[in-house]
Amino acid sequence: MPKKPANDVDAALENEAKRLQSIRKIVAQSDKHYMGYQERLTEALVDIYGFTLELTESKLIEAFVLSHDGFTWGKVARDNHFQPVAKLAFEGSASPASASKYSTVLAYAHESGIAPDKIKDWLAEGIEERLAQARSSSAFDTYDETPEERLTRALSLLSAPVGKAQAVLANAIPPISGDTPNAAISDFRKALVRIVGGKLEIVKVLQSSAAELESEIVGTVPKDPLLGRRKLTAKAYYDVFCACDLMSRFARGADASDLSGYAVPKKGTPDYEIWQKSVEAKGKAKKSKSPPSTSLRITHEAGGWIAEMVSTRPTFPAVRYKLDSQLDHLDPAKIYAISRQQAERIADGFIRSAEWTLRVRKQVSGGADIAGETEIVLDEFDPKLAWNQLGKLTAFGASFGVDADTFRSMRTWNANFKEVTGSSLPGLIGVRVEKSELTLFPAGNSDAALARRLSLVKADAKYSSAFSSRWLLRDDLLQITSINEDYGRPMTCSFLDGNEKLAGLQVEFTGATITVPLVVSLGGDYAEIAAPV
Repeated sequence: MPKKPANDVDAALENEAKRLQSIRKIVAQSDKHYMGYQERLTEALVDIYGFTLELTESKLIEAFVLSHDGFTWGKVARDNHFQPVAKLAFEGSASPASASKYSTVLAYAHESGIAPDKIKDWLAEGIEERLAQARSSSAFDTYDETPEERLTRALSLLSAPVGKAQAVLANAIPPISGDTPNAAISDFRKALVRIVGGKLEIVKVLQSSAAELESEIVGTVPKDPLLGRRKLTAKAYYDVFCACDLMSRFARGADASDLSGYAVPKKGTPDYEIWQKSVEAKGKAKKSKSPPSTSLRITHEAGGWIAEMVSTRPTFPAVRYKLDSQLDHLDPAKIYAISRQQAERIADGFIRSAEWTLRVRKQVSGGADIAGETEIVLDEFDPKLAWNQLGKLTAFGASFGVDADTFRSMRTWNANFKEVTGSSLPGLIGVRVEKSELTLFPAGNSDAALARRLSLVKADAKYSSAFSSRWLLRDDLLQITSINEDYGRPMTCSFLDGNEKLAGLQVEFTGATITVPLVVSLGGDYAEIAAPV
């Protein structure tokens, strides 16, 4: 991909603007009223794919997006660079929902490792089909079964005895043509059979090539749905990856939870219409604050090594993970750290790369000890910063489980809500308890059909009243549902008290504890769940 001149950003952006205009011309002809629109739509998506990857590689993507009026560089754009580019390309030619759909498909192609010169063939399967795959895929499904593994598994299943063997004349069995990489294939043949009175008769053993037999054998076994997760969990330092992955999902920049400037009145009902306008106004404002520091602190406790999220933010979603890896080469008396940037690199690369190693960063005279592509490098923890950690919290009511079907319903909530109302799910999610049923609902919307049942709880008076001024941040909730899908482990949840009544939601599964602050105002303010280190 061509590099852009680092010393002439304006010229580079002007050149990219011309590229965008040429893509828009193709997009304009991809309307359904034109014959051959599907081919032109594919052509446009191919161009957007390569264009976005070039912008990303040349580090111009953010500047390019911000150079267009009305476009911001928010969380959605940072997570999916194709989203703002597709929106720009289809502006005036397709609905925002369609542009979002196309960007999801292109992001899935990139995650799947599809090269720009292969994207056209990849899209040939159908955009809607690829969209369905993208929406049902999990980050942990990146590992696919190799052809050799699939063949070995199929041969193992098919080689088991299925009944009494019948003798066949040797000259009735034709030889296999072509190379036979796996000797076990030579035990199989294709045959023409006839069914007579419920019994099979072999009419003829057919001539077959090794390639044909291998294809037929592999086709008899379905894809192993848990293979990716098994391969990933078997890798060295998988637990360190998990801690990095979980922290990366929640370590947002400064003011991420600050949804609006609207304050909840002390008396009366909150005006959700004014709140929504305040959210929209604040979203358009430029934020100049630099993000706070967030790290994983790794310490040795009585039960072993623990990775825990710490931050200079006053309160934040906190992650704690018990490490089971062999870390004998670390000093139990020392405290180590993995920065947010390092954690994001590990979380992204661990799935896609082979074996990883772990070491402590060295002090290099006159230079820097840079981590290798598949290295986890620990720094010594810097105690000089004003770090905060998860404070002491107590249980509010009994814990409860949430089943996989409920989490699955939560994952589609935003899309379903948009289909019904025409707008996205609000940034705040209300909580209520009715007849021992814990239910989540969009803030400001009383339509019971748009709510989602979370769990049955042992309700009492304090449950019913305490949630009237508490909300969950929508992005936190959707992040938890995504984690449930990726990790595939049963989760136990509980609400917690802190310095404030009903301060957080805690989610626990094997090795991990995630504590998310509840929101205590329509301004998006988190409850205080953190305390100084």
